[in-house]
Amino acid sequence: MTFYDKLVEDNLDVWNACLESEFITGLINETLPEECLKGYIIDDSIYLKEYCKVFSWAIIKSHNMEDVKFYCRCLNFMNEGEGSTRLQYLRRFGMNDEDIDRLSARKESKAYTDFMQKVGETEGAAEVFAAMLPCMVTYQYIFENVLKANPNILNTVYGPLVKDYTGELNDRFCKNWAARMNAYANDKNEKEKARLAEIFRESCFHELHFWEMSSKPR
Repeated sequence: MTFYDKLVEDNLDVWNACLESEFITGLINETLPEECLKGYIIDDSIYLKEYCKVFSWAIIKSHNMEDVKFYCRCLNFMNEGEGSTRLQYLRRFGMNDEDIDRLSARKESKAYTDFMQKVGETEGAAEVFAAMLPCMVTYQYIFENVLKANPNILNTVYGPLVKDYTGELNDRFCKNWAARMNAYANDKNEKEKARLAEIFRESCFHELHFWEMSSKPR
């Protein structure tokens, strides 16, 4: 079992709690109030702006050009794929990124990005990557299970959101992130690996808190 596979195995309890959250079950059942969807898109837009800033720490702490290029590709992927869908939803709600810039993050979202920023400021490249990783891979797990539970969801207002995280391109990026986590872990001793696992799990709990927050309109 790889280091990444062990991370997933050890955190499935939190990932499944995300699946059972009121927001995600509302998606599956197609009963999510539109105000909750709007709130999620707003909160996700604010979060992504701060999450992208964490990449600056990942780049600063990188030890080679390949790592720098990897993070640049990831930023481009989020902007062109997820970012495009996010803007579509914002337009649906009569908003744009200028509107988002005038809004503040809710406390659960701020706690998450503050945590990642602190790891970036105080720890190394592998640690900041472990903090960032759940944002990418938990979404794939959650939305693949959403799609499995309700294949028709792609034909609903939630379809573009689900499609972003269940396609071949997203799968390829998630596999790249998993491989990079394993590469970072290969250079670590057991104590250092335990710290990576601790950071990863804390970010998983922040993901859960974000979904719980999203069940309540802003």
